[in-house]
Amino acid sequence: MKRVLAATALAVAMVATPAAAQSTYGALGVTFDDGVTDLGATGRIGHDLNSVASIEADATYLFGPEVGTIAGFVKGRVPVTPRITLHGRLGYGFVRNGEFDIDDDAFAYGLGAEAALSARNAVRIDWTKFDAGGGGSDGLLTLSYSWRFGGR
Repeated sequence: MKRVLAATALAVAMVATPAAAQSTYGALGVTFDDGVTDLGATGRIGHDLNSVASIEADATYLFGPEVGTIAGFVKGRVPVTPRITLHGRLGYGFVRNGEFDIDDDAFAYGLGAEAALSARNAVRIDWTKFDAGGGGSDGLLTLSYSWRFGGR
């Protein structure tokens, strides 16, 4: 697990040079579980590899059931309009769920959409599912504000 996160962080750091700063982005958002009963927070950093693919790292914590996730993702994007894109994410990370006594590595996948407000700002919605090897899974819905470092 630590190797996955270290490799993701290294990949983001290697491609996030000053000349490519316009392709690096961050996001902060509110997160709910599948039942939309527990509130949490998500932080994310990513880098566009090209016009359709990105790499991302994110961390989420839900306050009620003590659920936490840390993961690295590959994200594929499809533009719908000049301002709206749909995306799918596939990744691997770590999930801790105190409610179900799960503390395990997990495969993660999800879908989402992003609406650009300007060249540097956007709102984004994501649904991400974590399938932990110890049984059970967590589905998370995140609404976030995203910004690009240096513009597009």
